[in-house]
Amino acid sequence: MTDEHEHVVFGKLIEESNDRRLHSFIVKASLNSKLFINAGFCKHGANSIQRLIKKVKKTSEAFMVTRILSTGFYELMTHHIARHVIQQCLNLIGNQPNEILYELAIYYFQELATHEVGCISLNECINSISGSQRTTLLDHIANVAAYLSNDPYGNYVVQHVLALRNASVTDKILHCLEGQFIHLAWIKGGSHIVEMHRIF
Repeated sequence: MTDEHEHVVFGKLIEESNDRRLHSFIVKASLNSKLFINAGFCKHGANSIQRLIKKVKKTSEAFMVTRILSTGFYELMTHHIARHVIQQCLNLIGNQPNEILYELAIYYFQELATHEVGCISLNECINSISGSQRTTLLDHIANVAAYLSNDPYGNYVVQHVLALRNASVTDKILHCLEGQFIHLAWIKGGSHIVEMHRIF
């Protein structure tokens, strides 16, 4: 999966595997989850896992894959290469298999929002999450909007949520930021939030 040349062989193996062989492979991956997840931190390994996700996207094995990835969720979401593995799940796999990833995004939202790479990953998660989990995540972000707006990375998450134009969430954010707009106008990132406030 991680070798510069041999990852191509892995890709062909996945493409030609029947359901039984694919299930067997994922079971073995779950027994060696640390090795499997570690593969995602290099370019070829991440590409290999993404090919596997594409193969299982409409099967019951999708639940197994997201369960395995959930054990290294924060590390994957905050790595510039590995984050694409989670993004592939969010883009291709349905809401039910991804629920475990969404729950972890809610749990780690503040740590992700204030991380250089994590803030990008969290914004991508915001784009795909739905239902009650979406409401919970947006409410959590709105409740700490003042803190995030003053953070060099967190402010990007606040900007992203404001751009969704969700009236109730926007109201919560603006209420949270009440009395801080002059201060925010003087800091990088914060000034963009002030500009967005003027639009609303």
